[in-house]
Amino acid sequence: MDWPKAPGRDSRHSGAFDISWPYRDHHMMDFLAHATGDAIVDEHALSAELAAKRRRRGHLHTPYPPFNWRHPAAHPGWRYTRSERRALRAATIRWPASRQDLAAYANRDVLEAEWDTRFTGDGPVHAGAAALVWREPNAVATAFTSAKSARHSRLWNTDFLDAHNARLDIDAVMARIATTAHRLWRTHTDTHLHLGATDTNTWTSLLSTVDHLTDYARALNGRADLLLAYREVLRLENVHDATIRIEFGLPLDDTTPLNRNALDLDLNIELTALVSRLARSALFGEQDATVSG
Repeated sequence: MDWPKAPGRDSRHSGAFDISWPYRDHHMMDFLAHATGDAIVDEHALSAELAAKRRRRGHLHTPYPPFNWRHPAAHPGWRYTRSERRALRAATIRWPASRQDLAAYANRDVLEAEWDTRFTGDGPVHAGAAALVWREPNAVATAFTSAKSARHSRLWNTDFLDAHNARLDIDAVMARIATTAHRLWRTHTDTHLHLGATDTNTWTSLLSTVDHLTDYARALNGRADLLLAYREVLRLENVHDATIRIEFGLPLDDTTPLNRNALDLDLNIELTALVSRLARSALFGEQDATVSG
């Protein structure tokens, strides 16, 4: 499949979803910049010796930020040799921020042609501009929207997910999506006159991870969020029984005292069942060996 059919859109979804896609180009660029703005290191791009050294020093899965001469001792680079620092910089995820950046890649001619197909003139200068040109960074930006959505749900900010081991490690999933997408994209950029797909199996597996993250976010923001909102309303003392009956679809002509405890119990049963399903879903990141490796 082509990614994207229209830049800034998740083109796997057709019909109304594609038409109502709420994000403009500048949103997608910002999403990509935020998703990979912490100097993520692709650990799989490092030699076994360097990866082991990072593990010993407690630096595994930590960013490798630009060097700050004002605070040199705080930078992790001083604990590595010059060749190791060069390898870490090479393994750090960076997307081209402008057309001029494309000159650094072996496949420059093709990359510039792809860039020119998307933009007139030189195009934007933005850390996330690649999301509007290539499918791999666009997938990362799309995944970021799902991660952001999950974190903004009511349920995410409660301890209910933790109590049922249903809290997905979103940071780890996003790091895996970003590193896998960047690895695929670098195969395209580092091979002179390379055209077309790089590794269709890994790309399909990457999309599966993005879809799973999206489904997880939708579950949090769907029925789960509604149930939690009902529970919050139910526990407010200044809300009349008539209002509760309307919210829960109960008969308004019923004059018997409203049993809020029974309603609360029913809500908790349904919410627990839903979160239990999410708990199984949250394990997908640990079982997905293809994308992580």
